[in-house]
Amino acid sequence: MSRSKICVIDDEKNIGLVIQAMLEKAGFETVVFQESPKAIEYLKTSLVDAVVTDLYMPGPGGMDVLKSCQEYCPQVPVIMITAFATVESAVAALKTGAFDFITKPFDQDELLAVVKKAVQTHQQRMKEPVAIHTRATRADNTSDSLSLVGKSDSIKEVLRVIPKIAASRSTVLLTGESGTGKELVAFEIHRQSDRVQKPFIKLNCAAIPSTLIESEIFGYERGAFTGAVASKPGRF
Repeated sequence: MSRSKICVIDDEKNIGLVIQAMLEKAGFETVVFQESPKAIEYLKTSLVDAVVTDLYMPGPGGMDVLKSCQEYCPQVPVIMITAFATVESAVAALKTGAFDFITKPFDQDELLAVVKKAVQTHQQRMKEPVAIHTRATRADNTSDSLSLVGKSDSIKEVLRVIPKIAASRSTVLLTGESGTGKELVAFEIHRQSDRVQKPFIKLNCAAIPSTLIESEIFGYERGAFTGAVASKPGRF
């Protein structure tokens, strides 16, 4: 079985080497870049399971790396690390779609745990349907890009109802068997709502231990409990 591959991007050579040694000791294959443009070009054509990138670098920074990943490999989780962490930068990165945010000097066990979780998330995402955008004609005869495709009466009914739900402030519960596209419907409701410029946050509660769900959702401050070596913004 091939090893999971992690792409590490940091303009500080020593930091890259430390992360590489840590990940390879844990059984991961790693590729390390000091120059972000080369890393971005690599990610356009290469398969990786997670990306660990510095936030602030000469040239394209971590946010640019994140946006490139979202365009070329949207299922790959991106972990941000930085020595200049602020609440604002962490929230901005997470809102844009970063998987997690870690401050330097980082605890190696913490970073390794986050990388392992990111790889598991990537593996799960690869089993799920990918949002396929296609041109479609809506009920109001305007052309738009939809994430769902299909010709059955059931799909047509779903597409007809989505705009009505999107205009509502009500809470929506989507049910259905695995693989039927619940997440795509949720994404489409968000995309067609007036909240489209705000983050679309996905949280797999079943994959999070009950003892960690509160901190995952609401975050915590450094020193709040044993092992909290850095502040962590919550998903919400």
